[in-house]
Amino acid sequence: YHQTCCFLSLQIDGKLMDNVVFELFYSQAPNACCRSICSSSKGFNFEGCIFNYLHVNCYLEGGETTVYTNDGERYVNEVAKIDDERMPHNKPGLLSMPVHDLSIKFLITLCPMPSLNESHVVIGRLIEGMGLIEAINKKSIKNSGGIECDRGLPLANVTIYSCGETNNTLSY
Repeated sequence: YHQTCCFLSLQIDGKLMDNVVFELFYSQAPNACCRSICSSSKGFNFEGCIFNYLHVNCYLEGGETTVYTNDGERYVNEVAKIDDERMPHNKPGLLSMPVHDLSIKFLITLCPMPSLNESHVVIGRLIEGMGLIEAINKKSIKNSGGIECDRGLPLANVTIYSCGETNNTLSY
């Protein structure tokens, strides 16, 4: 079977970085992938969005709680309908989305995260760019009080400059 790949072009503090590329698991989580970070099939994508949360050595989170369609109308995300058989969050580099959340957020694991298995669904895996994700993980972060800590908003501004499906697919 074939798996579709997508990319995120990232900027850190305005400097364009390399792409990160994900393999999307349409066969394991088709409805979640329909609302994937790189899909433009529903009239939205994440260009201009920031990585808004970093839990050091655990995961990076990005996306929006409110996304607008190309026509300027608010897009309310559908709750994912997924199979009971979910892939576990058992390694770094997994692309995951909340199951019962009307926001359109995603996260990238930096280590095994079994605590996410009930609340999130794995929709893909990182196949290029883990070094960049690890570099973002090493950036300082601050909590809501502005104090450096191990989880919160990255001090560096990490923005999705561009995103979409790649021209290549993986065959198995």
